[in-house]
Amino acid sequence: MPEDVYGQFAIVERPFAYCCPADQWWAAKRTMLTMLVNSDPPREVSYITPAPDQPGTLVLSTRGLSWSALKLQIEATLGRPIDKRPTDMTEAEAAEVAQILFDTAK
Repeated sequence: MPEDVYGQFAIVERPFAYCCPADQWWAAKRTMLTMLVNSDPPREVSYITPAPDQPGTLVLSTRGLSWSALKLQIEATLGRPIDKRPTDMTEAEAAEVAQILFDTAK
């Protein structure tokens, strides 16, 4: 794509869909997620999911999230503040953080 979509939007994809290993996914997404969970006022999130009844079709949805609750869940999963240890996340930790992010958005 000639457009810089990542420059225009805060995009978080699941770690397995990201170009690089889990530690690089976290290094790339940590700053943005920290900004979102600390934002005031809270920001809405838009997300794209497959349509359950139409294979090959995507659905765009928007909703508000409790970012403070999301932050607490992520920090509990990691066992540390979200802004600490930016570059040595394991694949299992990345999967858990993504699960929290994407399950909460539904």
